[in-house]
Amino acid sequence: GSIISKETFEKLIPSLYGVPVVGEWKGDDFGSHGGKIEISEDGVEYMDTTKPYGFIDSSATVQWESVEEEDGNEREYLTTTAFLWTSRYPEALKVLENKSNQSMEINVFDGSMSEDYPEYFEIIDGEFSALCILGEAVEPCFESAKVSQFNLDKDVFKSEFTQMVAELKHSLNFNLEGGENLEDNK
Repeated sequence: GSIISKETFEKLIPSLYGVPVVGEWKGDDFGSHGGKIEISEDGVEYMDTTKPYGFIDSSATVQWESVEEEDGNEREYLTTTAFLWTSRYPEALKVLENKSNQSMEINVFDGSMSEDYPEYFEIIDGEFSALCILGEAVEPCFESAKVSQFNLDKDVFKSEFTQMVAELKHSLNFNLEGGENLEDNK
């Protein structure tokens, strides 16, 4: 029910650093954003039922990535790296299955109903307050929003690096056994 433009996301990026990655563990999978209302003789109180499973480090990579959706459309998503405390909270290992959906929690400072899409609230300004791990059956904030494990395959990296060095040598017309002189305009 909300719209956030790329321009607004760009404004929000500085607030992403340091936010927690939260989740509500339900025994065999994560739930939703959590929360419950407790009514007692003392009144009505909102109780947060999520806990922090990690955080976004101040040196985290934040970038736009193009993702092809199931319907074939390509969309850009803002992505980041996060640290998860899997040794402290073993249930966080569930995200390694690459089935955990993801959402975000934003404190909205400014927004209004969209003129182009009157049924949607357009967020104009705000700040990230958390990223949320969702269960496989819980609808994510955007169609392909997922938590996935960063994986650096050493063999793939070595192969790509070797290819990059070979292409660099070729483009510079460089020979390690003595080299060649380059023309002045190169």
